[in-house]
Amino acid sequence: MLAEPQEAPQRVHPRERIGLKLSSKVRSSSSVSADAAVQVTVVDASRGGVCIETAAQLVVGDVLY
Repeated sequence: MLAEPQEAPQRVHPRERIGLKLSSKVRSSSSVSADAAVQVTVVDASRGGVCIETAAQLVVGDVLY
């Protein structure tokens, strides 16, 4: 909780909406089998990273290719 209200910081790298649907595979995951097919939608991207949506139960650290 903030002690004093303040403006939200601006992003260093602005996001660009993408909306691209892709087929990918799991390289490594703690919850999905390796080489499992995964459908993803690239929601947006910036120089700092990419945001994806998927129905797959991915967790932080899972790798797709």
